[in-house]
Amino acid sequence: MIKFAKWLTLCVSLAVVLWPKAPGEACYSGPDPSDYAFRFFNPANGSDPKLAMFYLTNRLFNEGVIIYPGDALSLPYNDSSYRKQTEQAGRQANTLEWVSYLQDKLSFTAVYEWLYQTDAETFLRAYGEQESDQSAHFSQQLANRSEMVRHVKKLNKPDLMAYMLISKKLEFLDAESDPWSGQDRNFSALRVLSLEVSKLLAVSNDAFLRSRLAYQAIRINRMLGNYPDINRVFDRYFNVASQNSCIYWWALAHKAYVLSRQPKTTPEADLEWVRIFLNCPEKRPLARQMFSGTQFSLSLKLATSDQDKLGLYLLKGLNNVGKAKSELLNVMEVNPNSAYTELLAIRELNKVEDWIWTPQLSGLSSWVVLSQQKEDRQYARELRRICELHGRKKSVKRRAFWMTMASYLALMDGKYSDANALLRDLKLDGSADSSLLLQQKAIGIMSFILNRGKISTLAEDSLYDHFRFLERFAKSSPDLPPLKDQFLLLLAWKYQKEGQFLKSALTFCGSNYFTDFESDHYPIPVTFTSTNKLLFYLNEKGEAKDTDSLLAMLKRPFKKPFELLLLKPFELDINRLNDLSGTQRFRMNQLELAVSVWEEIPESYWYDKGAAYTTFMRHYPFCSSPLQGALSEKDCDTALMSKPQIATRLIQLQKVRNLDPNAAQYWMEVGNAWYNLSWYGNSWIAQNFSRSDAEMSQNTMRIPNQTGYYDLSKAKQAYNKAYMIARDAEQKAICLAYMARCEDEVRFHGPDDGFNGLSTGQSYPINTHFETMKKSYREQRWVSTSFIQCSAWAEYLKYRP
Repeated sequence: MIKFAKWLTLCVSLAVVLWPKAPGEACYSGPDPSDYAFRFFNPANGSDPKLAMFYLTNRLFNEGVIIYPGDALSLPYNDSSYRKQTEQAGRQANTLEWVSYLQDKLSFTAVYEWLYQTDAETFLRAYGEQESDQSAHFSQQLANRSEMVRHVKKLNKPDLMAYMLISKKLEFLDAESDPWSGQDRNFSALRVLSLEVSKLLAVSNDAFLRSRLAYQAIRINRMLGNYPDINRVFDRYFNVASQNSCIYWWALAHKAYVLSRQPKTTPEADLEWVRIFLNCPEKRPLARQMFSGTQFSLSLKLATSDQDKLGLYLLKGLNNVGKAKSELLNVMEVNPNSAYTELLAIRELNKVEDWIWTPQLSGLSSWVVLSQQKEDRQYARELRRICELHGRKKSVKRRAFWMTMASYLALMDGKYSDANALLRDLKLDGSADSSLLLQQKAIGIMSFILNRGKISTLAEDSLYDHFRFLERFAKSSPDLPPLKDQFLLLLAWKYQKEGQFLKSALTFCGSNYFTDFESDHYPIPVTFTSTNKLLFYLNEKGEAKDTDSLLAMLKRPFKKPFELLLLKPFELDINRLNDLSGTQRFRMNQLELAVSVWEEIPESYWYDKGAAYTTFMRHYPFCSSPLQGALSEKDCDTALMSKPQIATRLIQLQKVRNLDPNAAQYWMEVGNAWYNLSWYGNSWIAQNFSRSDAEMSQNTMRIPNQTGYYDLSKAKQAYNKAYMIARDAEQKAICLAYMARCEDEVRFHGPDDGFNGLSTGQSYPINTHFETMKKSYREQRWVSTSFIQCSAWAEYLKYRP
């Protein structure tokens, strides 16, 4: 049997409501989303989107996956991508400084290639091929490889060529050591290299090279653990005038790191990290992480400018996983128009989203969480008041940003009329960019959806107009969040609350969320498209009436605009839907009704080699038994039986009369079929559209109306029927063995079902048929251990033919 991993990671990522809920009540059925945070407000709404990765750093650094507003595509500055982009920005800044130093004689690409794309080992190997008396020159081989090397060779600058060699040597030594441990570093080579750098620093008169040599000296001293020398080198070769170079901030990061390891200089170190954060984007993640704030008041006394103070309050706020209202107010006071002020405000708002919405919308509500709801809502009101007051100040430039924040906080508090009023009263002063305008539109739509009872037909017509607006907006501004998908998920939640399962499934599966998983999450052999997601969702969560309603909607010649909008993401095949509808009835044992539905499907459908059904249906389910061959020695693999053929055969077998001499045999075949059509068997696809190894551990009755699929009750009932009418002892023993195997299967794979069988230490009574089966199946683990614990074996031992 082929299995695949979890088919769906999450059920709903966005929804807004503050209605009280009972402890433990889930708002939307689905897999455990405890690793996710749910937010609508896009951190990129700040005036500097590059700061967005810091909006909720406690989750970014300490937890797993984050669902960003508008999906990751609309927020490129998440943790991992931000680090890559800022690292690249640092490389570009360094390359540009080199290009300027070389008086624009070389292109950016040529310099970048040598700095970051010329492997140190390759460089050193080529350099070593030259003769000893030409140590100040590069080999011809190396020069042929690099435009930068050829140019430097022509300049005839010994100190520049010596620096290039030193930098590659250090790059090589740094790369060959374990970054998490200095134990395997080549300390002797580092000391030799340190002497080379010192000698070159002593004779070089080139200010550009001296700063870079000093930086390399600081790196070497840190690797050697010579911390006092780091401060000495930095103080001697770097000053305020050199702050325009990226090398200054890179060197300062090493100095700050050393200071951070010394308790007495922690206040000074924190101030240095603040300055690095504000001036060196590529070091921001490191600066935020290294900032301790343990002696904050002393650091504040060392601050020499308002920018220092702003940075101190900012990093203290970014590292505060609780309520950072005081830090926000302090930042507002220092600089009301700073991008950092907006950053901290967004972060506080996102916390409120996380505290209020995540537990409600992910089914994580508990008495602990609910006990904090009142406090969290009060904090939302306080933040709203702060944003309103700040946005009304004449000195504030981006008034639209702050009033949009206030409107959104009112929405979170369930004050829908206030949220709309704030947007209506907001007279845009030109400071609202396209992202903010879209956020305001989002607030209006959310308020429309939530500030009403059941979504009526008229409401759906209005929603259709809203979605059309969002589609047009997305075409004109492709970099903005795909809010249509967010609202489809919000509607999915709303429809689910109203008990409208089909519309909930269509809106959820019609969004672009959670369709592009890694290859090991795909069903086999089909791609996990929105259409397949809908079919699997209907199979796992729905009933036949839901599938029939979808079929009726598809068959109607005239559809409403909103229905067309719901159906647009899918490419639905009537045959597959009829297959699903019949399957849902089949597993409810409504066999005649299932066959009548399947009769609408052309016969060729069942034998399509590309279909999942033909891929997984490789056995004749009526023959293969739980003991794999005890019934017959013939080859049980036969030509593929279609689902209607299986159902028709079951109907025929179950109509057998008890007086028929073959009645017990027929009921055993029925049992075999239900066993093989179950989660444990070789033909499970006939009852299901998907399969997951994790099903049993999550919920033994995950699929609705699946009696017998996990607990094997249908198979045991059939075997028991055969046992009751069997005419000879051997047949009765085999029936009991089959029942025992079913019980053993369920207990082994699923939760213990409270079997009260015999203890493992109890001996077997002498019995001819048991000894025969024991001899025939002595290699099976269940003969010697598990069988004697099953209630079916207890019954067997009572039966003494």
